[in-house]
Formats: sequence, structure tokens, C-alpha cells
Amino acid sequence: MKKLDLDSLKDEYIGKQFGWITILDVFRDNNGIIKFKYRCKCGTIKCTRKNHVLSGSTNSCGCYKKSDLF
Repeated sequence: MKKLDLDSLKDEYIGKQFGWITILDVFRDNNGIIKFKYRCKCGTIKCTRKNHVLSGSTNSCGCYKKSDLF
């Protein structure tokens, strides 16, 4: 399996929006897991696994579930 190139992932995802989040950066954590740093619509900045965002299991910092829209 080819290791994903961080530069190409950054080009592809930085600035892209998924639900209420906008991708700010793409990086590997200490375990080699690719993560997205993102800003939520509410202004909170967090990091989560790339696959959680792409699968749709993460679409906000958690504020969406607390809002009256859920």
C-alpha cells in the first residue's frame, strides 16, 4: 500500500468544507495517523482523524448535536 503524500492531501483538502467544519491543515500524529485540523462554524478549532471527516461521522466540533437543529 502506498503511503499517502501529505502535500497532495493538503492541496486536496485545505479550505474544503464538510458539514459545519472547514479544513485548516492535514498532518500525521505521533502514531502516523492522518488527521485534519479544522475550524467549526462556531469558531472552535479541533483535530480529528481524516477518515472520521470523510465518512461523515464528524461534521462539527459537537456543537451541532447541542444546537436546536438536531
